[in-house]
Amino acid sequence: MGIQRGWPRRKGATTAEKQDIVMVLTNNPIFNVAGIDLSFDYQSDEKIATIFSRGNFRMGFDGMNVRYRVTLPDGSCSTPISSSSVAITGDDIYRNYRFLYDPNTGSARLTRDGTLQWSNAGTETPGQALCWTGDGDITVGVAMDGSG
Repeated sequence: MGIQRGWPRRKGATTAEKQDIVMVLTNNPIFNVAGIDLSFDYQSDEKIATIFSRGNFRMGFDGMNVRYRVTLPDGSCSTPISSSSVAITGDDIYRNYRFLYDPNTGSARLTRDGTLQWSNAGTETPGQALCWTGDGDITVGVAMDGSG
C-alpha cells in the first residue's frame, strides 16, 4: 500500500507558499470494510474542503456531510445515500466530526462534537455492508490547506 503526500508547508511558510494536504492511500482490499467509524478533528479555514473521499464515499464537501453506498442483496451497490449538509463552524476551535455506519443495524450517524447532526433514522439498511466496488484510492484533504 502506498502513501502519497502533498505536505502542507514548512514551518514559517508564507500564505503564498501554502499547498493543499492531499494525502492519497493507494487502493487496497483491506479498506473494503463492512462498517465504518470515521472521525476527524478539524478547525475550519475553508468552507469547501473535502476531508475524506474514496470514489462514491465522501465526508465533508461544501460543509460537513457524508455520502455512502451499501451492498444490495443481489451484490450490487445502492445509489449513493447522502446526509444533509451541516455548516462547518468558521472559528478557531478544533471540532470533532464523526461518521458511523453499523452494517448490523444499518444505522448511520453524523455528529459534531458528540452532538447528532444527521442520521438515517427511518431509512436504515440492516444487514447491508458498505459497498466499495470501483471506489479506488482514499484521498484525505482535498482543497484543504488551513492557514499555513
